[in-house]
Amino acid sequence: MQLILSRVLGLAFVIIGFLYLDPRDSTPTHTLVLPLLLGAGALLITRSPLAVALTGFLLTATNLNFNAQEWVTRWAYPAIGIICLVVICKVGLARLRRRISATHTHRWQTRQQKKP
Repeated sequence: MQLILSRVLGLAFVIIGFLYLDPRDSTPTHTLVLPLLLGAGALLITRSPLAVALTGFLLTATNLNFNAQEWVTRWAYPAIGIICLVVICKVGLARLRRRISATHTHRWQTRQQKKP
């Protein structure tokens, strides 16, 4: 039940974000708050922090402009990109450690069988 509730809440976030988002408007609500709401909705729907972080990193990387007059493009997008990159690295290292520990026993048994 909790999974369904979180997915319905995520869907509501996505619908609200799509209904109110105006790509031509350069106010912080339309350039920062609503895209973050869409990302939060996607996270609640997919339950995949890596997918949301990778998408967020790619979107912020394509929209970087350090010469922009708006603070969102100049400061918030790089900060979000760095946060997404940290999440990507953390999830990647956790998966690597799980993979190493999962194959450790098998490798150890194989080495013990090869000894005379």
